[in-house]
Amino acid sequence: MNDLPALLKDDTWRYCLNSFIRAIGEQPGQVVATPKDARQILIRFFAGDDRLPDEYSPEDITARLFAITNPHTGERLSHNTRKKWEALLTAFYDFAASCTPEGEPLFQQANPVIPDERPEQEAQEETQSLVVVEIAVDENWRQCMSDYLRSIFERSSSKKSLTRYTHELRVFFSGSANGGPPKHPENYTRRDVEWFIHRQCQSRNSGGEPSASTRASRLAVLKSFFKFAADYTIEGPDGRPQRLLQTPPPTLGMYPPKRVYKFKGMSLDQLRAFFAAIDANSNVIVRIRDKAIFMWLLYSLRRRAELCKLTWGDIAKTTIRDEQGNEREALVYSWSGKGDGGNSHLIEVPQPCDELLIDYLTVSGRLADMTNASPLFVGHGPRNGGGVGSRGDTALDPASIYWSFRSYAKKTGMIDLTQISLHSLRHTGIQERLRSGQSIPDTMKVSGHKSLSAFWRYAQTLDVADTGVSLLEKRFNFLEVK
Repeated sequence: MNDLPALLKDDTWRYCLNSFIRAIGEQPGQVVATPKDARQILIRFFAGDDRLPDEYSPEDITARLFAITNPHTGERLSHNTRKKWEALLTAFYDFAASCTPEGEPLFQQANPVIPDERPEQEAQEETQSLVVVEIAVDENWRQCMSDYLRSIFERSSSKKSLTRYTHELRVFFSGSANGGPPKHPENYTRRDVEWFIHRQCQSRNSGGEPSASTRASRLAVLKSFFKFAADYTIEGPDGRPQRLLQTPPPTLGMYPPKRVYKFKGMSLDQLRAFFAAIDANSNVIVRIRDKAIFMWLLYSLRRRAELCKLTWGDIAKTTIRDEQGNEREALVYSWSGKGDGGNSHLIEVPQPCDELLIDYLTVSGRLADMTNASPLFVGHGPRNGGGVGSRGDTALDPASIYWSFRSYAKKTGMIDLTQISLHSLRHTGIQERLRSGQSIPDTMKVSGHKSLSAFWRYAQTLDVADTGVSLLEKRFNFLEVK
């Protein structure tokens, strides 16, 4: 019992914790974590300390968030992970303020969790400062690694990509095959690469075998880095430029495993049942918000991360030209998606999405106070239906949308979550646009696909009529097939 945090030793706080976890289970998706993960995060946060939660100051909360490290990598929590922990702690303290195990609120102070509201540039600088991958050789290789990671960020403008590449390279260069010691980069072999890409998972599916997609992702990082190193020039002994990597890369001749794509779309009956489950939500604000969110995903074909990034300032009225060349007033929104490198696109807001958004902002009381920086969708705290950003000023986290989808899908009784996922709304929207007669180029313009081969993954399950048959019948009429 000595290793338990005071949170679990005190009867009233243990009761509060268990009640909070049950509340998450009753409204999954409304808090950033699942009940199991939420419990683990809170116990881990308060572990190793004899103080109860009401004895923590805002400074204590912030200090612990920055001190906790990832048990698998030894790294501090990333900026995004820290934001999620902040949201969970905020929700927990808000819940404690309404928890009355002995007749009065257990927590009677101001919420001690202060969100990290540093400017984006400062957060970006911190991210870049944490992504140094140590290669214990010479300055040339260290500089090559630094330049490579910088190029990854500059190409994609994605901190998530930067973090992923950094993590994979750090793990690879921290050892070798079968748990062996680190090597000089030129001494790594294909055996080391094979061991690395097939190593067991450590986060999701912990201890399980990596999927084909995971193996392909790991291999892609290594191939990309070693190609960069092979083209990276340094000053040679004679003062002339030479390639840094002088040996064949250990990824030579390796190709990504074949992935089995699951082309998942929802039937119209499943869609009806799904939105009926949303309409049955007794919380008015969350019901209207969630209906707006999932209608946006279905109509606009946006990914959940793209939707969560949208702000009030991204929406504007302008004059557009329709298919017939006629000009008209329309509401448009600016968005940036996967692989855009920060570049934005402009597209019309579907009418149902506009109406539902205004309904949500009106009912939630946010409409009058919206500024250009205000996120379209926010959380409303455990008392008002949960979700990340319980103060109502933080953009809803994509994880909340994910868990909300699963919760509503389970309530339908007809959606198999091993076959259907949140991304199925994007599949369904694309497929139904094509079935309704929209052309492939116009649909790709809305979905944001740049490659026809990638787009075709969404469309190839459609029943496609063979329009050439009638032409062949005329061409081959001399065959007189009866």
